[in-house]
Amino acid sequence: MHKKFLIQEIDINKRLDITIKKYLSKTSRSKVSNFIKGGHVKVDEEIIKNPSFILKKIVMLEILYVDLKQEEKDLSKYKLKIIFEDENIIAVNKNANLLTHCTPENKSPSLVDLLLKNNIKLSSNNQSEKLGVVHRLDKDTTGIMLFAKTVKAQLKLVESFKNRLIKKKYQTIVWGIPKPPQAILKTRIKSFLNKKKVSFSQGREAITEYNTIKTYKNFFSFLDCYIVTGRTHQIRAHMLSINCPIIGDQLYSRGRNLPENLDENVSQKILNFNRQALHASEINFTHPITNKIIKLKADMPKDMRVLSDELFVKN
Repeated sequence: MHKKFLIQEIDINKRLDITIKKYLSKTSRSKVSNFIKGGHVKVDEEIIKNPSFILKKIVMLEILYVDLKQEEKDLSKYKLKIIFEDENIIAVNKNANLLTHCTPENKSPSLVDLLLKNNIKLSSNNQSEKLGVVHRLDKDTTGIMLFAKTVKAQLKLVESFKNRLIKKKYQTIVWGIPKPPQAILKTRIKSFLNKKKVSFSQGREAITEYNTIKTYKNFFSFLDCYIVTGRTHQIRAHMLSINCPIIGDQLYSRGRNLPENLDENVSQKILNFNRQALHASEINFTHPITNKIIKLKADMPKDMRVLSDELFVKN
């Protein structure tokens, strides 16, 4: 949709988001704010990304946006990889570049969408985007995810995660060599400038155990990580806190420079890896209905296998 209009004198000295909301009466202010932050609003031909921008004169506002609710999602490039399924739960190996579920602000393709497209029944709740959801993985993290197909299963799994009864193992490839090679990181994690920051006095408790499995010279390491808590970006923030950010992490590994004497093939593999090299490889839990112990594994995706082979097998 494309809208263009000249503001009135009464709009001078008012915020950009409030003014746009006035002219788009059927659009929520939060959605207006997201349009602006996303670079979809021009003020006299200049893109403004600050919702609190003050309009100092009569200007032409131009809004370019897509109604994402109506946009057809392309799920054709994603294959549903089922690891376990019965009438109560389903476990799948999540692809990279796929949300766990949509949000009002982000309607990109999600794993929930993919499950529904494949006629998988999921537990319903009051939030249609979160059907069957009991935990989450970041968009570019791959690996095992559980979903509930019944309300009873969903409630029990959520409670199990809350009580730290579900054990999860991750595989990751990081910059540097952790010191010590094996440790338990017990900190707090708080939000800071759209990132998660490790703290020892503020935020929510976060516990990660890591074990160094392989190393490449003094440059890179392959780790197994076990999370006790499930905070947003937990492993990614914890790895940064010990100066070993995850390879490819666009948020937490910025500014890392490749060693000058690094093999050219290795250099290219590192440079071309554009998502966090993090994979949820195993999960152990008690079935919410049968009470049987379930142990599941998910193979690493091809991109991580190729990178791992280049670093730790060929060399």
